[in-house]
Amino acid sequence: MCTLGTPELGVGAIENFNNPSGSVFSITDLADATTLSTRGARITVSMQAMCTSLHRVEISSDGDGLWRVGGATVPLGIADAVPYRAVLFWAAEESSFDAQAQTRQVHRMEALVGHPATGEMLLQFEIQAGETNAGFGVPLVAGDYSDVLRVTLEVQ
Repeated sequence: MCTLGTPELGVGAIENFNNPSGSVFSITDLADATTLSTRGARITVSMQAMCTSLHRVEISSDGDGLWRVGGATVPLGIADAVPYRAVLFWAAEESSFDAQAQTRQVHRMEALVGHPATGEMLLQFEIQAGETNAGFGVPLVAGDYSDVLRVTLEVQ
């Protein structure tokens, strides 16, 4: 049996994020007002977890990055997606998940845990300032950006 609790704001750095609303975590300002490129952002999310046997944990992204909602054609030299990194700490293991934001597609990472575990699972989410799908420091096209990042815990 495996259980995974509701995500909450964890102990650690929080930068450029609004207070969470349920399981939705939103960035305050994705674009820098001066450079028009990506502002850095980071947050630590905590979830209580338990698995009573060998298990696997999966991180998946619906879009492999933050993509502009309703993505119409974007002019050359303008970005419409933002890569990010999520690092999962669970059962004395660390797993990194890199959303590249090059092609809008489902992206998954799986880690096998060879023993039962219980306690706090941490997910550290980070966007580097200036990172975009069109190159470092490229301006972002205006709009709303989103992705769905899922954490799944299940028996092997």
